[in-house]
Amino acid sequence: FFGMQSGLGSLLGVAGASLATQVLANKSVAVGAWEIVPAMPFPNNVGFLALTCFVCMAISYVFVIISVEPPHPPQARQPFWHLIQQAPTLLRTNYEFTRYLVAVVLIGIGMMGQSFVTAAALSKFDVSGSTVGTFTIVLLSAQAVGNFGLGALSDRWGHKRIMVLTAVMVSIGLLVAWFAPAVEWFYLVFALGGIALGGNMPASFAMVFGFATPESRAAYIAIANTFNVPVAAGAPLIAGVIADQFGFSVLFVILAIFGLLGAAMMQWLVRTPTPAPVAA
Repeated sequence: FFGMQSGLGSLLGVAGASLATQVLANKSVAVGAWEIVPAMPFPNNVGFLALTCFVCMAISYVFVIISVEPPHPPQARQPFWHLIQQAPTLLRTNYEFTRYLVAVVLIGIGMMGQSFVTAAALSKFDVSGSTVGTFTIVLLSAQAVGNFGLGALSDRWGHKRIMVLTAVMVSIGLLVAWFAPAVEWFYLVFALGGIALGGNMPASFAMVFGFATPESRAAYIAIANTFNVPVAAGAPLIAGVIADQFGFSVLFVILAIFGLLGAAMMQWLVRTPTPAPVAA
């Protein structure tokens, strides 16, 4: 389910990236004989894309509002502070879940490197805006492949294995970006990173449910979503300083090591319940 919804979003993202590539290249966009977007110079083209994103986001919330949840038995209300108070006890008693969270943080640091790949390509090869748009198309296309393919495989092969696989893939991509002798190599980097991002997200969402009972599910989800907040807030700043002081090559090697450490920890130190078999 997570893979399907993310995959459909990635496919729409490919269409949006194709539009952005044309607009950033100061070209008009036409459907048949109808010109739907005129050619616009910078910065009008960037402003148009930002406004288009805002409109699409606003429309998406309309569909959220009109969605109807299926009926389900009422659950006992849990005050927010009760969830907060549960967290230390839960982390002390459920060692598997705690190790899982630490592994996710390490993998997340490795995944963060994908945010710096475009900047590295711009710095190393001085690529054009249209090339950046093409990078985005490759990333989102690969992400759709990861969403659909690895999302389905995750239910059959196990969520933990997908987490390990995606961590290794993104680490390999960062190492390719480290030694890339030509800009064309970055297409491979974005492809590996896109598949990894697309497969990691559904697997990590689904894996949390394996640790929790239905009664404690809310607490587990809350802790999983907030455990890495301090790292997510501070790591990009530290990574930016490293890139500024030592270059993107050093940064990519460091982040790849973190990703591989997270993969190793997930593989050998985290045990999860065996997923239920899925009919072919």
